[in-house]
Amino acid sequence: MQQPAPVFLEWAELPYSDAALTDGSSIRELAQQFSILSTPLSSEIARKILNYPGHSLFPALSLLERWLVVNTIIVDVLAVASSYPGRRDLIHEAQRELYERRRNALDPLEDSHGALAQILRRKILDDACYPRDGWLTDLRGIATELSVAFTAIPRDVFLRCFDLLSRSSQVMRTARPDIAWGTYGFGDYKHYGEALQTYYGDAGQLARSHLGVERTLVYYEAAAAARIPLALHPERLEEVEMINQAACDAYGIVRDLLRKSVEEPVRKQLESLGLESTVEWPALVAKLVAEAGKQRTSIIEIARELKDSPAAASFRNWLSDLQECLGEGTAGGKVEALRMLQEVQTIASRWAKELDVGLGVRHRRRQLRLAWVPRIGGLLELLETKDLKDPILNRKGYLTFMSSWYER
Repeated sequence: MQQPAPVFLEWAELPYSDAALTDGSSIRELAQQFSILSTPLSSEIARKILNYPGHSLFPALSLLERWLVVNTIIVDVLAVASSYPGRRDLIHEAQRELYERRRNALDPLEDSHGALAQILRRKILDDACYPRDGWLTDLRGIATELSVAFTAIPRDVFLRCFDLLSRSSQVMRTARPDIAWGTYGFGDYKHYGEALQTYYGDAGQLARSHLGVERTLVYYEAAAAARIPLALHPERLEEVEMINQAACDAYGIVRDLLRKSVEEPVRKQLESLGLESTVEWPALVAKLVAEAGKQRTSIIEIARELKDSPAAASFRNWLSDLQECLGEGTAGGKVEALRMLQEVQTIASRWAKELDVGLGVRHRRRQLRLAWVPRIGGLLELLETKDLKDPILNRKGYLTFMSSWYER
């Protein structure tokens, strides 16, 4: 039975509140590591991965983490084409096809960019194109299995980026000459010559996903235009720090809040006892790897089970509401976003203080008072006070999901 084709979304149709835009490099990593992520782990292998934060799986796991908390991961078809690891040059092939169609009067001369995007869409997503290409076949299977959607970033986004970079790139480089800006790059370098100039004008060079800091700015501009957060390759985060800009990313805010409210206080308590916390992976990623080792199954299988859970669905809905509030740009939206985040911060701080991640999620604590007992109540009151855990019946799924990241 033939599997359904991957989904293509027009730029204007992108679901901004419950999706994330990623780069071609991250999709390439996921495709290359998918067989490993689908292989059952032992507890020993899981521990080895977690004890090595620089593990080669980290970029793929970073994208998988984001996949868990949004409904759709989105990638640009041109970014995929320029990150393609095989010998075939998809962009030049698409250009030659477009040239032949126009020479035979099969296409109008308008909208070169749109025509190129449609050809690349077919070449990348259609099973009938390059059926023996293992990488493209794997990519299509992964896109279908993980609900990765494809789109085409509009030409005007690149032109705005080109204008921005012409005014800011040299300023950044001059201000920080100590940074080796030219070292940032991703995937196999390919010489496209003047091919992309036909479709993007002066901004043609920015269309290559291989580029470093300039391309990172393109992703920020594209995310801002689509009003969706980013899920970039981890190595681009170095550039993000240097650029000192960020797209509005609700999940990034929540993850940072939990790190400051739970992980850092616990780490300090461990250090005060002479113990060292070595796990530097994001909490949700560490949960995936550890649980796969514990159950002796694959990381992908654990990710599927986790994403299908009611708690994860509740978290995605809650995160979508938070993303929408942050993206409104209104005072009311900011107040509501602050209220949502303060609820998480209050409960998360109690988790760290009481070392109980079920507190405020599955149960509430109350003390048992014995002073009322006739005759001996006063004596009993002098003894150690008992803590009772009252179950919470109307649990909030999004809090349950977050607390599960820190459970064994």
